[in-house]
Amino acid sequence: MRRINDSTLKMIVILGYSLMYIVPVLLGFLLFHANLSFGSPGDWLGFWGGYLGAIVAIGGVYWQVNRTIKNDREQMFSQSRPFFILKMEDTCSKEISYYFYNYDVDGVSLGIKQVIGDGQTIPCFVINNVSQKNMMAVKVVLEHSGEDNTCVYIDKILAGSKVKLLPKAISDSLIGCMSLDKVTSDVISKGDKIRIYFTTEVREKVKLEFEVADNFRITYNRDDRLIENHGQRISKEEYNSSGFIESSSFKDEIAGE
Repeated sequence: MRRINDSTLKMIVILGYSLMYIVPVLLGFLLFHANLSFGSPGDWLGFWGGYLGAIVAIGGVYWQVNRTIKNDREQMFSQSRPFFILKMEDTCSKEISYYFYNYDVDGVSLGIKQVIGDGQTIPCFVINNVSQKNMMAVKVVLEHSGEDNTCVYIDKILAGSKVKLLPKAISDSLIGCMSLDKVTSDVISKGDKIRIYFTTEVREKVKLEFEVADNFRITYNRDDRLIENHGQRISKEEYNSSGFIESSSFKDEIAGE
C-alpha cells in the first residue's frame, strides 16, 4: 500500500475542516433566504454547540493519533540507526581494512605494507561502529581546503567493527615515501570537513557532518545533519546507493595474496 506523504495528509485535513465550517454556513444561508424555520433559538444554540464541540474533539483525536504514529515511526527508525565513533589516529595494524581513493591500488598497498613492516604508523580516519546495527552503502567525503575532495565508498560497516580511511593525499604520499609527520600536518588541518552518508537496516538515509578541531580532534556538527525520517531529504546528486561501487581496500589485497 502506498503511504500518504505529510503534505497530502495536511491537505486532506484542511479540506475536511473547511467542509465542516462551510456546510453549516451554507445550510444557514439557504434556510434564511428560503424563509424556513426549524426549531427554536435554543435548539439551534444547542446544535451549534454540539457541532463545534465535535469539530474540536475530532481535531484533538487526529492530533493525538498523528503524534502517536510519528513517535512510533521515529522509535522504529531510531532503533535501527547505528552509533559510531569517528576519530583520527596513527595505526600500524593490518588486521583492519584500509579504504582509499587511488587508482594505483598496487602502489598504495605496497606503501602500506612497507610502512607497517618497518614498524611505522599511518595517520587515518577511523570509523568505529560500536553499535549492534550495520551501516550500509557508506559514503565518506573528506573535504580539505585547497584540495579536491576525497570520496571513499564502503559497501558495509558491520556492527562492532571498524574501518580506516586514507585521504587521497596520504595514500599518494605512501607511494612517494614522504614523511608521515609532514603529510599529517600538510593535508589534514583544523576546519576540514568529514561528511558521512549511510543507509540503515530499514533503508533510512542519513547524513552526518564532522569537523577537524585542534590537535586533530573530531567534532560533530549536529546542526548540519540530515535524517530522512525527520523530513530532511538527501538529493540523489549528493548521495545515491544505486550503482554503488566500493573503493579500493588494502585488506582485499592481503586476502588475494
